[in-house]
Amino acid sequence: MSSKFSRKLFMNPLLFILLLFIAVPLSELFLLIKIGHVIGAIPTIMLALFTAGLGVILVRREGVSVLAKINASFLNREAPTVAVLEAFILLISGLFLLTPGFITDVIGFIFLSPFLRQRACMHFASKFGRHNQPAGNSSTTTHTIEGNYKVEDD
Repeated sequence: MSSKFSRKLFMNPLLFILLLFIAVPLSELFLLIKIGHVIGAIPTIMLALFTAGLGVILVRREGVSVLAKINASFLNREAPTVAVLEAFILLISGLFLLTPGFITDVIGFIFLSPFLRQRACMHFASKFGRHNQPAGNSSTTTHTIEGNYKVEDD
C-alpha cells in the first residue's frame, strides 16, 4: 500500500507540493526548537537573522553579475537564456534565504554557488531549448550571393 501511495504522490505534482508546504515548515520548526535548546533562543534568532542578511548581500552581488551577463548577451545579439535562468534561480535562492529556518538557508546557499547554478542552467537550457542563439533569427547560417555588377549612368 505504501508503494502505491508513493507512486500516486509523485504522479500528482500538486499533492507533492502540498506535502512540501506542510513538511518543510514543520521540519524548520523542529530544527529551530532543537537548535534553540542547544544554543539558546536569542542566539538561534540572531543566527537566523544573520543568515538572512548574509543571503541578501550575496544574492545582490550575484544578481549584479547575472545582470551584467544578460546585458553582454544583448550587446552580442544573443538570447540570454542561461543568464535569465540564473536570475530565476537567484530569485528562488533569495526567497529560500529570507524564509526563516536553517534547512531553507542551506538550500538557498547551495543555489548561490555560481558553479552549481551555471551547471544547472546549462543542463536545463540544453534539455529544454536553445541558448546563446542570435536574437530575432532562429537560423545562425548566413547566405552570401556573389556576383559582378556594373554601374550605368543614365
